[in-house]
Amino acid sequence: MSEIEKLMKQAKRGMKGAEDQIYALLYERFLKLAKQRIWDTKRGKEEITKDAEDIAQEAITILLEKRHAFYSSKYPIQYAMLVLRNIIGNYYRYKKTKILKKVNLEDIDLSIDPEEHVIFDIKSIIQDMGHELCRQILVYILSGHSRKWISKKLGLSMSAVYTRIHRCLERLKILIEQKGILL
Repeated sequence: MSEIEKLMKQAKRGMKGAEDQIYALLYERFLKLAKQRIWDTKRGKEEITKDAEDIAQEAITILLEKRHAFYSSKYPIQYAMLVLRNIIGNYYRYKKTKILKKVNLEDIDLSIDPEEHVIFDIKSIIQDMGHELCRQILVYILSGHSRKWISKKLGLSMSAVYTRIHRCLERLKILIEQKGILL
């Protein structure tokens, strides 16, 4: 029985800290595997490390969102690795279609809020987001583009666009709350 499986049993019994240890161990594994899978000699180590960290973080986020399915799975480690595999596949699909372009946040019109500092704060939060695809989706949404247009532009299915928009808006909400911006 692996260490993660032992920790899962402890977490199911209500042991404090076991769940945090599970996700910490999974993050380390995910990061190592992601670095191996996305290695590219044409890119720098820092860029690969950043992408691998994004992939590992997204995998952990999905496992947290799907906590019930993860814990009730007959094979939880395989379930976690399947999530990671899918995210790495998405990474290559985005890389292949070259959609991860830098976006210009000055094109966003957020004139619906009368207080300029709030608009500036929201733009700076979006600019500082670590995940380029999330930043791009938020720019498109805030620019008034439809989900169908975003789907065609990014080469994603409609369901993937809805999921990505939901996750990006949740991240934005958390970042806004952390900065203490009142809307």
